[in-house]
Amino acid sequence: SADIEETHAALRGIQAVCSRPEKDGAAVLGAHMEAPFLNPAYKGAQRADCLCNIDVEGDWSGAAFVLCAAAIAGWVRVDGLREQSLQPDRAVLDVLRRVGAMVESVRGGIAVQRDELRSFTFDATHCPDLIPPLAALAAYCDGCSCISGVSRLRTKESDRAAALVHEFGLMGINIGIDGDSLLVHGGAPRAATLHSHADHRMAMACAVAALQASGTVVIEGAEAVRKSYPEFWMHLEQLQRGSSV
Repeated sequence: SADIEETHAALRGIQAVCSRPEKDGAAVLGAHMEAPFLNPAYKGAQRADCLCNIDVEGDWSGAAFVLCAAAIAGWVRVDGLREQSLQPDRAVLDVLRRVGAMVESVRGGIAVQRDELRSFTFDATHCPDLIPPLAALAAYCDGCSCISGVSRLRTKESDRAAALVHEFGLMGINIGIDGDSLLVHGGAPRAATLHSHADHRMAMACAVAALQASGTVVIEGAEAVRKSYPEFWMHLEQLQRGSSV
């Protein structure tokens, strides 16, 4: 039927934009990986090319929130990150440098410091988890920023595209969607009561966007961060004190 054909077309579209980091990481060990639909699979009975020790680096998708927060409101050093990482969310560094934040690769991590911020354009198709922290960053950039790839947000823990527009709008941020792009006009966020939509990345995005708000911002459902970053609130406090995390 037409409905079934449309569903198959939608699934093929999702498969076409699946991120590639897992495949790249497997290749480092000489393993072959297939990526059908949303469930990557490794062929059985494979052996890695060599036995070796691997240092597991920090998570760039979580660190992106803290790094963007520092660009907005202070200074932070995040240990355990490698600038040469295969993780696609490492691209947050490119954006931070482009907008004017002070970024330094230090022994064992990355340091970011606040500075005057300018608007940016970024394609997040292959790193959609960067869209929430970058939207918060854009709220403090001078001018209109354009982040493309927002169709990837529709099937996350919440419809993050719609949630960002709604929650950021409550803070007075001029934000909207144009096709596959999120347009964020920098401004002065104000006091508001927001909701996380039970989504860990929405809770963190709202928190970062609220850092320099003109009044108190309440985030309901803030405990959602436990899914991926239970130390987030503690680290955000450390950032405001100018500490390493």
